Amino acid sequence: MEYMKFDDAYVVRLDRGEEIVESLTKICDREKITLATIEGIGAADHAVIGLYNVGEQVYHKTELNGPMEITALTGNVSTMDGKTYLHIHINLCDEKMNVKGGHLNECRISATAEITIRTVNGKVERFYDKDGVGLNLYQFPGNEGYKKLLKNLIDVIKEDHAKLGFRKEKIRLYYPLSSLNHFFGTSDDADQMQERLNHLPVVITEKLGEVAATHKAERFCFHIPEEGSEYVHNNMKENEFIKSLIELLQKHGCKMDDILNLFHKYSDNIITENMNNGEFDILIRFEDKPDDPYYYCFKDEGCHIIYHRFLKEDYEDFGF
Repeated sequence: MEYMKFDDAYVVRLDRGEEIVESLTKICDREKITLATIEGIGAADHAVIGLYNVGEQVYHKTELNGPMEITALTGNVSTMDGKTYLHIHINLCDEKMNVKGGHLNECRISATAEITIRTVNGKVERFYDKDGVGLNLYQFPGNEGYKKLLKNLIDVIKEDHAKLGFRKEKIRLYYPLSSLNHFFGTSDDADQMQERLNHLPVVITEKLGEVAATHKAERFCFHIPEEGSEYVHNNMKENEFIKSLIELLQKHGCKMDDILNLFHKYSDNIITENMNNGEFDILIRFEDKPDDPYYYCFKDEGCHIIYHRFLKEDYEDFGF
């Protein structure tokens, strides 16, 4: 392997027996490249490519062997957890001029490869979209508060669907000002928060549609259009735990032990606290499920058990 830098680009030659992903990762680590595009051509004799099934959230891999021309190689460089992350697609042509392509897992050079890494001034981290498509997606700074809001809106819509079933209709969701300030890490008054919510970013609107926010005093209402409810139904994984919990609570004769058994079904690491404050009897939460950070509070009313779930900050605000 040899390479040379020209302005913002690294021109790379790979030699026989070298592997593309490994070699390009070494260059990016050595040159501290955190954001770039990749393009190239070459020849190979072994490759593993994949196709991602969104429904299954699984890559289906195919191994290719024999003389092949790399007719197209394109991708990008970013970072994940502070480490170099390559995302590359490839097209390979065999001796019969049949072309196969997909996500590149590995590719061994048979003669040579000519690749250009064109750097971009900046850095983009990725995150694992566990509750969405199940891929490692770009994450852009500055939208963290809106992303927290989006996740909570989606969680509440999921809960609503689990309780009442999916209906293609508008939804209204209500939040106190304090909860919204927790999302954004702010201390806004009601008017300042309204200004923050008047023009919601694409990170929310591309999924839930043109969401509108209004308020009376410190109580905010999010008006979710029909397409938002439909998006959650069609594109998000069903929250199996919340569905199972609601089904259990709807059964006649449900006991606290049944609820504890359900939590243990989903994790061996749960935390319970007796509350006995008149509002609730017991708190149960998962210790090791970052996708479910809620504090579930239960009250046995004799004929049935009710629950409410809080984010940690809201729970602490109530002073239970």
